[in-house]
Amino acid sequence: MDLNTITAIHPARHRDDLAALGAATAPLAGGSWLFSEPQNHLTSLVDLMAFRWPSLTVLGDDAEVAADAGALEVASTCTLAELAAMPDEHGWAAHPLFRQCCTALLGSFKVWNVATVGGNICAALPAGP
Repeated sequence: MDLNTITAIHPARHRDDLAALGAATAPLAGGSWLFSEPQNHLTSLVDLMAFRWPSLTVLGDDAEVAADAGALEVASTCTLAELAAMPDEHGWAAHPLFRQCCTALLGSFKVWNVATVGGNICAALPAGP
């Protein structure tokens, strides 16, 4: 779906850039839902991908992790493709679920490369995605 009412896209590089969000300005990361139906009320977008958060961060044996060494932090801007392609370097029993959950969405590789984990959670899509 084309968003033909959008006249500006603002990259969010600092927390202050989020102040632009409002009734006529929406956040953009993957955009699966945003581009799925008309958004005629929008005139601009704030690009969250410009934050350049690390998609996947393995936390080690420090204060950040209580009893379990090697916890995984998944950024809201992590794409489905990044999550599905994460190598199994840590021997986590749940590792196969990353790819299985992404394939449950039944999206094409085009969708996987832009759809974000955070967006799918916020949209409250079914358990698989």
